[in-house]
Amino acid sequence: MNEVKTVVLKKDFYEKHKEHKEILSDKDGRPYLTLVIECKDKMFAIPFRTNLKHKFAFYFYTSQRKDEEQKGLPGIDYTKAVVIQESDIERNSAVDKKEWLELKRNINTIIREFQEYVQAFKHSLENGDFGVRPVFKYSALQYFIPEIKDF
Repeated sequence: MNEVKTVVLKKDFYEKHKEHKEILSDKDGRPYLTLVIECKDKMFAIPFRTNLKHKFAFYFYTSQRKDEEQKGLPGIDYTKAVVIQESDIERNSAVDKKEWLELKRNINTIIREFQEYVQAFKHSLENGDFGVRPVFKYSALQYFIPEIKDF
């Protein structure tokens, strides 16, 4: 089974990418909690989100963070994943217990779905429809194309 690791990234990471508007930043000093996964010799940080409404995500159906007024669900957002190095990690961080259990139970599914998303992103670049499809046009992976070219 793959290791499940949830972390907060360093402020330096966000500072280095401050011009990259699709990377979820720690505005107002609030760090984004991320799930770190390693696949194909790359390390990715996939952010937790509260109100997801698209299919390129893993949803937490048992989360305590679900609000009846929200239209979406809490989950991790593949479209806002970033490539990181170990040195970009500030610290480990805890998550909602029910979400943690869902993560652990579904980590292999999450990795598979994320790999499929990265492949679809790369395919969109190769086909030239990258700028037309919002799910790719607004992806944080657009800033890491050299890092994922051999993915």
